[in-house]
Amino acid sequence: MQTLKVEHTTTYRCARPVRFGRHRLMFRPRDSHDMKLLGATLTTSPPARLSWVHDAFGNSITLADFDAPASELRLVSTIRLEYYPNAEIDFAIAPFAETWPFSYRFEEVPDLARTIKRHYPDPDRRVDGWARVYLDRGGPTGTLDLLRDMTRGVADTFTYE
Repeated sequence: MQTLKVEHTTTYRCARPVRFGRHRLMFRPRDSHDMKLLGATLTTSPPARLSWVHDAFGNSITLADFDAPASELRLVSTIRLEYYPNAEIDFAIAPFAETWPFSYRFEEVPDLARTIKRHYPDPDRRVDGWARVYLDRGGPTGTLDLLRDMTRGVADTFTYE
């Protein structure tokens, strides 16, 4: 078991003071088989009235309401957790999903529909072109291999601005 402290800071800067609307923040992770949340704090600048709700999936959502206009919004989330790493992680995958492409089971589609749908226009299909690089041209692509390679690809080729 490891005790970890994670601090995440997000800063937005505007050319002039603006009034911030309600923000829905998801900084607080849920407990799981390999992690126990020990504590969580959130500070904002400018100060905000904070309240918390759970969504339909049990995620903790912080609602932040700001009164004063500002030219900068700063959110600092600090969590402390116990992490129980398992060197022998066995990612269970349903037999129907072992190779790409696959179709989700009918009963799963309602929960997954919004994550499958494109949220932004991509008329030049740039995302498709990026993703095709990770497919095995010689035959079926293993789903876990595809996800691993895409995750590494994001880390290696994307920059945050």
